[in-house]
Amino acid sequence: IVLIRDVAGRYILHRVLDVADGIIYTCGDGNRRPDPPMSVSGLCGVVHSAKRKGKVITDKSFYWKLHARIWGVHPFARRPFLMIYQRLAFGLDKLKKKDEDEDTFGYDR
Repeated sequence: IVLIRDVAGRYILHRVLDVADGIIYTCGDGNRRPDPPMSVSGLCGVVHSAKRKGKVITDKSFYWKLHARIWGVHPFARRPFLMIYQRLAFGLDKLKKKDEDEDTFGYDR
């Protein structure tokens, strides 16, 4: 995962698909198509770790490598997977919020 500045001056934090002849090819995890090719000269930084749900994951970990490998190989599965995941997460959050609201007001069943 890199932070790169595109030709329009926007900063993009995306996964690297390939680097060849001074050109870097990236794609966001939620995108089905790769970004337009960008010059390596726009590279601003490289992500070596991320904190997710209170746990630090490094680029050396099995989970990071597995995720990068699967996500890069299956671009057409990304969008449907993310849609299902987001709907499930939204539904669970909605249920949790409902339970919290009921607890907050002390409802008896």
